[in-house]
Amino acid sequence: MWKPADKNLEADCVAQSLKKLFSTVHTGSVSVCGDLPWAFTAYLTLDRNKLWLTSQETTKHVQILRPKRPAAVCLWQAPEKWGAPLFGIQLHGEIKEVLEAGEAEIGLEALHARFEGTRKTLPDVQAVRGPSRRTCLLSITCAAGSIRDERRLPKGRHAIEWQD
Repeated sequence: MWKPADKNLEADCVAQSLKKLFSTVHTGSVSVCGDLPWAFTAYLTLDRNKLWLTSQETTKHVQILRPKRPAAVCLWQAPEKWGAPLFGIQLHGEIKEVLEAGEAEIGLEALHARFEGTRKTLPDVQAVRGPSRRTCLLSITCAAGSIRDERRLPKGRHAIEWQD
């Protein structure tokens, strides 16, 4: 469960904010450091402390992401106007290519639940594993980050961390 570092903030409020954010914002910015920094935009879904995403095999960032690397992710809902309440998260952890069938099934289930179209484009594990695949499944295991939800939480950035 995602827990706030601030003991005065209730975990349930953080969970509600995360649920709301992921029901309204579909894409986020992912950045990694390898030989050089690299950033890209991806469709993301959150399941517990894992973010799941896919990318075409032929993209440069799949080649950069193959080895396990530190990663940071930002998702923000666009404010209606200057000065409007801010709503978003920043998480950090490790990104890696998903190679095991069991883990790939979990990732695909999460993607299918969030993005209906993936049921057709990525119908089963063979779509993201094995020699015939064209799509790479990636996961980011997140350990901590921060959330800002100025409509639901006290103003400011709030540190959060994953606890089983």
